[in-house]
Amino acid sequence: MNKKQGQFNYKRITTFIITAYTISWLIWLPNLVSHNFNVSWGQSKLLHLTGGFGPLFAAIITSIIYYKKKGLKEYLKHKFLKLSEPKWIFIAVLVPSGFFLFSYLITGVIFGEWTDPTLIGINSKVPFENQFLILLSWIFFYGIGEESGWRGFLFPELMKKFNLQTSVMIAKSILGSK
Repeated sequence: MNKKQGQFNYKRITTFIITAYTISWLIWLPNLVSHNFNVSWGQSKLLHLTGGFGPLFAAIITSIIYYKKKGLKEYLKHKFLKLSEPKWIFIAVLVPSGFFLFSYLITGVIFGEWTDPTLIGINSKVPFENQFLILLSWIFFYGIGEESGWRGFLFPELMKKFNLQTSVMIAKSILGSK
């Protein structure tokens, strides 16, 4: 990492945040208009998913603006395409699966309401009814698109100036309830 990339800069953070929200909301705009106004087009579930790429595109654009071609390559190599150690991938799959299984069993045992497993994951936000495609779409659009921007670009930028706890609090205040 060159010296410029190691220094904290509010302009990079501001550029990233504004660009991420602008791209996402421009993608979501037709759905927003369709939902709130009496227009003749319907809402697109695919647009909802595609808006998740806003932070990734913003990270790429911001990297090009401030770090040029070399910084973009570094972002793509070390933040976007870098895989974690196998144990962390295993934990990332196991922990949410464990929480799901625990809540599924508790709900069934305590309330006697057993959710039909074929309906798990199906909701109004995705254009698929196949559970495997639903899982892949959430991973692709939000796990890769959104998180590689917020966690792969914004968080490391915040960590250049602030400690872990402060960086988390700032990121949470920017993202709201996410």
